[in-house]
Amino acid sequence: MGMEVCTTLGMLTPTQAQQLKEAGLTAYNHNLDTSREFYPSVITTRSYDDRLETINAVQQAGISVCSGGILGLGESDEDRIGLIWEVSNMTEHPESFPVNALVPIEGTPLENNKPLEHRTILRTIATARIALPTTIIRLAAGRQIFSEAEQAMCFLAGANAIFTGERMLTTPCSGWDEDKTMMDRWGLEGMASFESERLQAKSLGDPPSQNN
Repeated sequence: MGMEVCTTLGMLTPTQAQQLKEAGLTAYNHNLDTSREFYPSVITTRSYDDRLETINAVQQAGISVCSGGILGLGESDEDRIGLIWEVSNMTEHPESFPVNALVPIEGTPLENNKPLEHRTILRTIATARIALPTTIIRLAAGRQIFSEAEQAMCFLAGANAIFTGERMLTTPCSGWDEDKTMMDRWGLEGMASFESERLQAKSLGDPPSQNN
């Protein structure tokens, strides 16, 4: 079908990652979510190193990695910097760095968290763009809390992709037709499947060159 295939299935062993590669998987999403220091405050089912081991297994199998974080968990500026530091120090920078904004949901432990300030996501995106110069930075879940003008400012700060679709797991999002119209107003066009230079290099077996 000529499509890139990305999935998220939780923790993986090297053998499982290799099986996915052989099945034709293009990319694997496995977010670090936040800094190593703040991580135990929000996640207890697996360790930070568990997540890094899965990412390493995926990279070793030759699958592109999509790994970012969630802003608005109650983290500090230092934690957001820590997340970017961890990702930028991976053996190979991820092909994609999704930036999610927490949408507090009633009945969950974070239901009373304050909405993410726009300047916070702007600063995070701008910092990530400097640290990850060739990585695709995606506006992901929660972007609908921002106006179109605010989302456009995120692109000016360094974002260059969005996750689209009417629902992102547990939170609503914008549908494709709405997003396509928005991008048309901005004068932007979508990238075709396998158009990314890094994906093309990976398919040819060329070594990564984006880290330094």
